[in-house]
Amino acid sequence: EEREKVVTELNNGTYVVDKQMTTKEFLEYWLEKVIRPNRADNTYVSYSNAVRKHIVNHIGNIKLNMLNRGHIQKMYDKEFEKSQDVTETIRTVINSSMNYARKKKLISSEPGKNVRLPKKVKKQAYRTRKIDVKRTLNLEQIKILIEASKKTPIHLQVLFAVLMGLRRGEINGLK
Repeated sequence: EEREKVVTELNNGTYVVDKQMTTKEFLEYWLEKVIRPNRADNTYVSYSNAVRKHIVNHIGNIKLNMLNRGHIQKMYDKEFEKSQDVTETIRTVINSSMNYARKKKLISSEPGKNVRLPKKVKKQAYRTRKIDVKRTLNLEQIKILIEASKKTPIHLQVLFAVLMGLRRGEINGLK
């Protein structure tokens, strides 16, 4: 019976080589043997941080062949509340690693495929600014500043800063 079951799984493409491997064990192997030798150092560091600081905390103890979309969706939802950018990195890691796992017959299907990230949080209205009145010059102070700078070498810089809102580096970069 067991032999027939394995033959059927092989024919269907659902045969799994190692049914005892945890997600954490697989991701550690994938990072060290696949990503580190084949990708840039900063990619490895980014993926490693995503795995060790985020993914393992949520799904590390789950057997790799038992991992499903629900587990991954819960992880995305929790991590998305903290950081949208980190969650996008996590999604990249999950999709890449699970694709590799499927090719190596460690899982029968990719649990991360087509799992969507939560919708983004609404941002503030376009072009609204919160002005700190204590750190902003009023019109009288601006007039005094312009008048005081007239006979100095930085007069033009002061004008650009006050009238156009340019920063020092931007003013110095003008030609």
